[in-house]
Amino acid sequence: MQAYKFFIAFTLCIVTSHVALKAQIESYIHCDTLIAIDSTEAATQSRIELKNLAAPVTLIATGSILALDYKHGVNKTVNDWFKENSSQLKIDRYMHVLPSAAYLALSVTHIKAKHALHERLAAFATAHMLMAAMGYGLKAVVKEERPGNSGHHSFPSGHTTIAFTGAELLRQEYGNTLGWAGYAVASAEAFLRVYNNKHWLGDVLAGAGIGILSARAAYWLLPWEQRLFGRTKKSGNATQLTAIPHYDAITRSVGMALVAYF
Repeated sequence: MQAYKFFIAFTLCIVTSHVALKAQIESYIHCDTLIAIDSTEAATQSRIELKNLAAPVTLIATGSILALDYKHGVNKTVNDWFKENSSQLKIDRYMHVLPSAAYLALSVTHIKAKHALHERLAAFATAHMLMAAMGYGLKAVVKEERPGNSGHHSFPSGHTTIAFTGAELLRQEYGNTLGWAGYAVASAEAFLRVYNNKHWLGDVLAGAGIGILSARAAYWLLPWEQRLFGRTKKSGNATQLTAIPHYDAITRSVGMALVAYF
């Protein structure tokens, strides 16, 4: 019962940082940069607002502070409690891909999306490339020891980063209803990574922030990608570029395949 209470508290922590912090500064921090872009059906607009950095930056900063002394303090207290009061739940090995899988699967349904299919694929590829660069780059640099001495690539949590990248992609493209469903899955993934003694609390908080930031940055970059590679009314038959990221679990390496159409 205590584990479920902790999960509810952890989920509320994620949701609060994502929603309350945005509302708190919405009234006085704005960036009035509007980028008008052409699409195959209608012109769309993208607004980059500094308030959208609040939640991910706060999560990353909090996780980083906890990682400075990861074997003591809050990190150790939480992990020690779970070691004494929990049993292993293995679904976290696979659950982290569900939000991203849902984002791709919804592309073939009749659920209304905000962007065309090639734009959604571009946002997906960009988000996961940014996520891999930040997340796995930090793992290689920080080399934080995992709980239980099972490795030295604990910070940030890769599973959590992937889960929150997919959740924010869902929210950006399909609205809050599907988005919050994705966030519920991502929060459960983050909880289970700590519950199963695979990560410290700071690891999953930073991973959540990196995932959210990667997805938002992908949509901020989408107008420039459209101008460079997309087909627009003005450019006619312009070059199209599709990027497909991949991860090799055996070698723990990430890569990307590029396909260009002229």
